[in-house]
Amino acid sequence: MFRDLREEIRTRKLESENTASILWEALAIQPVTPLLWNAFPFHPHEMDNPHSNRTPKARERDEGLRYLTEIVHWYQPDVIAAVCRKGVEALSRVYPQREIHYIRHPSFGGKSSCLEGLNQLFRSH
Repeated sequence: MFRDLREEIRTRKLESENTASILWEALAIQPVTPLLWNAFPFHPHEMDNPHSNRTPKARERDEGLRYLTEIVHWYQPDVIAAVCRKGVEALSRVYPQREIHYIRHPSFGGKSSCLEGLNQLFRSH
């Protein structure tokens, strides 16, 4: 029924989005791997430039919350964290009774704060 598509998928080169690379590198050394989900689970990019990367627009984040609420419903996480203030804001609207842990986004010089926030979250839970 399912087939392995790895041999059929070809890319010109290995590509990695910087934020994802930073987070996955940091998570690789943790004792457990958390469930991760983007506020907008698609690739927001500039018009006519699919290789660019941009912050999701408000309507895109709102659309993403539909998916996120399903993920939270299915997995019932004990801890919810957001990488960026916009993520905290969006999650707080949907889950006003839950504590949403803030982790600084690693872009624009925030890598060390992001890594410290991740480490602190793992230490405290």
